[in-house]
Amino acid sequence: MNTFGTSDYPLEQLVGGVRERYDLTPQGIIKELNLLDVDYTKTTCLGHFTKPYLPWEQ
Repeated sequence: MNTFGTSDYPLEQLVGGVRERYDLTPQGIIKELNLLDVDYTKTTCLGHFTKPYLPWEQ
């Protein structure tokens, strides 16, 4: 991790805060992002840019 001189906190404190707050195991990421309850079929054909019912930034 590198803050490029933009943080007022020591690196160890930042890393400790992230590890305390976030579960970065594969299971934790899946749970946090609710990845098991996603309908992927809406984006599997021709991508998502051609589908008006899916959000995308212009």
